[in-house]
Amino acid sequence: PWDAMSQVVALSSDPEIAAASNDLLGVLASASGRAWVSGPDVAGPAIRLSVDPSAPNIETIRLEGNGDGISIVGASPTAVAHGIYELCEKLGARWYFKSSIFNVMPVSLPVLSAVDEAHTPAVKYRRIWAPNTVGEQLETGAWARRNRLKSAESWFIRHTYDDIINPADATVDPAVFCPSPTDRQQLDPFNQTVRDRATAFARNWLTTVSRNGSPSRVAPVSPNDGRGWCWDDDFDAAALQYTTDAVAGLALAVRDQLRITHPDKYTGYYCYSTYAGVPSQADLSGLHVDVATAFDVTALNDEQRIKGLLLKGASVGMYEYISPWAGFEDIHNGKTLIEVNEYRNYVTWGATAYTGEGSDSWGVYGLLYWLLGKLFWEPGANVDALLQDFYQNAFGPAAPQVEAYYARWLRGDPVNNRTLDLSVGDLDAASAAVPAGSIEAQRIDWLKTHVYYMFKWRLHKANALTLAEYKAFFTFIYRIRDWYVVYHKGYVESKIRQKLIALGVTAAEITALSNAAPYSTAEVEGLMVEVRAALVGTPVDAVTIPYDPQALIPAQFA
Repeated sequence: PWDAMSQVVALSSDPEIAAASNDLLGVLASASGRAWVSGPDVAGPAIRLSVDPSAPNIETIRLEGNGDGISIVGASPTAVAHGIYELCEKLGARWYFKSSIFNVMPVSLPVLSAVDEAHTPAVKYRRIWAPNTVGEQLETGAWARRNRLKSAESWFIRHTYDDIINPADATVDPAVFCPSPTDRQQLDPFNQTVRDRATAFARNWLTTVSRNGSPSRVAPVSPNDGRGWCWDDDFDAAALQYTTDAVAGLALAVRDQLRITHPDKYTGYYCYSTYAGVPSQADLSGLHVDVATAFDVTALNDEQRIKGLLLKGASVGMYEYISPWAGFEDIHNGKTLIEVNEYRNYVTWGATAYTGEGSDSWGVYGLLYWLLGKLFWEPGANVDALLQDFYQNAFGPAAPQVEAYYARWLRGDPVNNRTLDLSVGDLDAASAAVPAGSIEAQRIDWLKTHVYYMFKWRLHKANALTLAEYKAFFTFIYRIRDWYVVYHKGYVESKIRQKLIALGVTAAEITALSNAAPYSTAEVEGLMVEVRAALVGTPVDAVTIPYDPQALIPAQFA
C-alpha cells in the first residue's frame, strides 16, 4: 500500500546502503510526487533494509513485499545496495549510460503484486574499466553502483612482479631478475628470494588492499606485461608450456604459504602472453586465473583454457578486451552483440569473474555496457527485451526510429557515407516524433553528436580537413566532453591537439578553443545541416538488412 508508506528504514549505517537509499528516496519522490524520508524503524508499512550474513552467497539479495511494506535483505551491505537498485528498477528507474541525460525516473508508482524473490549474480566479480576517463571512473562511479556491477569481494588481478621486487632496488640480489641482472624485465619464478618476497607481498595485499571498497579475495602474483624471461620463451609448444608452468609454479608456491595464514584466500595471475596455456601441475586449487582473450600465445582456444584450468581446480575469470579505443576510435563496429555472445559462452564454460577493458566511448559502447550489467546477473535474459526496454524508456514515441538507428550498428553495417546519411534520416525522424525541449529530444541530440563525430573523424583520417575545420572539430570535442559521447581524455582530444600543433597552432590558441559549454538543440541542428550538405547525392537505399538480436546468442540462452 504505497499511500501508507513514506519511510525507508535502514537497519544499518553502512555508507553503501546510505548511498543507495538516497537514490531510492529520489526515485520514490519522483514516482509518488511527495517526499520520502529515511529514518529509524516505525510502526506500520515501510521499506526496510537489513543485512543478514547467514545467506550462502555474499551477494544474494531477497525482496519480500506484504502488508507490512517491502523488505530488502542482503547477505552483505553490497547485496543490500543491489536489492535497493532492484527495487528502483521495478519502480521504473533506469541509469542507462554514464551521462545523466540517460537517467530515467518514474512519474508514477506501479502496482506491485506480492513480491517474494531472491537474486544472486551469475559472476562474482563484475568489472568494466577504462583509463583516462573524464568525470567519475567507469569502474567505481555511480553508474557502476546503480547497475549492480560493484562486487562484495574483489577478485582483481594485475601485473605485479615490479611491485614484488622493484627493478630499481640496488640492494636486491640481481640474480632475481630476468632475462639478466642488468635487463630486468621479469622476476625469476624459480628463485627462492622471489618466492619469499612474493609471499610477503601477497599477505600484505590481502591485509591492506581493497578495490572499490571491497576486500581482496585474491592476491595477484602475475608477471609484468611483455616477455623477457631467463630462458628462451620462443613460440614453440615446449617453450610456451615451460613458461606457463614457471608462472603457475610461483603462484602455487605462494598459494602453499597463504594456506597457512589465509586459508580462504587465493593467489592469482593472468593467463596471457607466452604463459597463456593450462599449467602441467596437477593441483591448481587455491589459484584464481584470469584468462586474457587477446595478446595470448597458445594453441588452445578460450573454451579449452577455461575448462582445462577448472578441471585442475582453479577458479577462473575472464579478461576481455571489450572496447579498446585504439582498435575502432569511437566508430561503430558491430561488437555489441558479439561481446554479449562471448560473455555468455564464458559463463557456460564455467568462468565466474569478468573484467572488461573498455573505453569512455558511450556513443559506441554504452549499450554494450548496460547490457552486460544485466547479463552479469541473468545471463539468460532476453536481449531483444532489454533493447526494447532501452528504446521505449529512453526515447518514448521515438523508439521505432532510434531502434532503426541502433539496428544498423548492432548488425555491423560499415560506417560510410550511405550509413551516415541513413542515420541522420533516422535521427531526424526521431526528433520529429518527440516534443521539442523534452528529455527524449536531448537524448536524440546526444546521438546526433556521435554521428557528427564519426562524419568528422573519417575526414580527419583521410587528411581532408582544413585548419579552420580542425579548430572547429577540436572545440566540438570539448563541447561534448561531459556528455561522454567519445573517449575524450588522452585519446580523441590528444589526437586532434597533436594535429593542431603540427599545423602551427599555439598553446594559447588551443586553450581558447577548449570551450566546454554543452550544445543546444539549435546548435546540434547546425551540425546536422553540415552533415546533410556534405552527403547530398549519397545513394540512400530504404531497404534495410533484417537483423535479430537473439541470433548471435548460444542455443542454451535463446
